[in-house]
Amino acid sequence: MKKFLFILVLSGLTIQADSQVLLSLIFGDKLNSDAIEFGLDGGASITKISNMDTKKYLNDWYLGFFFDFKTKAHFNVYSGVHIKSRLGAGHLTLKDLEDLDVNPVVDSEGNLVDGKYSQKLNTFVVPILIRKYLKNNIYFEAGPQFGLTYKSFVQFEENTKNRETIIKEYNNSLTNWFEMGVLGGAGYKLKKGAGWSFGIQYFYGFTNVYKDRSDTKNSGFFIRATVPIGRKKAERKRQEAAKAAAAQEG
Repeated sequence: MKKFLFILVLSGLTIQADSQVLLSLIFGDKLNSDAIEFGLDGGASITKISNMDTKKYLNDWYLGFFFDFKTKAHFNVYSGVHIKSRLGAGHLTLKDLEDLDVNPVVDSEGNLVDGKYSQKLNTFVVPILIRKYLKNNIYFEAGPQFGLTYKSFVQFEENTKNRETIIKEYNNSLTNWFEMGVLGGAGYKLKKGAGWSFGIQYFYGFTNVYKDRSDTKNSGFFIRATVPIGRKKAERKRQEAAKAAAAQEG
């Protein structure tokens, strides 16, 4: 438990993906046991915000780590943190920009510059799921999901043949920092339940994204893969320790 808390706090202090991978490689075998599987969790996020003029999704990616706790009952408790994760909405309309008090980008003559606007919410995501594995290594899972939004901004992107322009207008003062909702999904685990897993999850938020706008909820999909880190090394250490103990008794 001390190791779990240590890695959780240490990882929460950084938002860099390379640091996350480094921590996983260092502590992976120490965080694995007969009752706990540890590893990396990553994939694509496809999200939107309700009650906006745009109905388009924001396509992004996320990366984090996971803990899969085995219990004496016939289910597991799955949790972790998405260290690099963005929620939000894509293809904002002029009405959305007006509602968010964002001035559209114009050229020197006052004409609108053609480009795409999106609301992006950099968020630490923490799912706490009950997971049920079937005999064929297919699993189903459901439970609450929490989020901590530490940076929010409207991003303008212009990508032409001659130039690429990205402009960010931060609107942290308009957005709520706390996120809560429900998450459900299904997937398949390779190597008889001991290898990589692939799955899809759906999230629906209960809290408003914007402080002064009701019914602005995050929702969307996570298309994901998980990679156990250090499991084989941890298992080899346990086997060596068992042999050493048996030799001493003999």
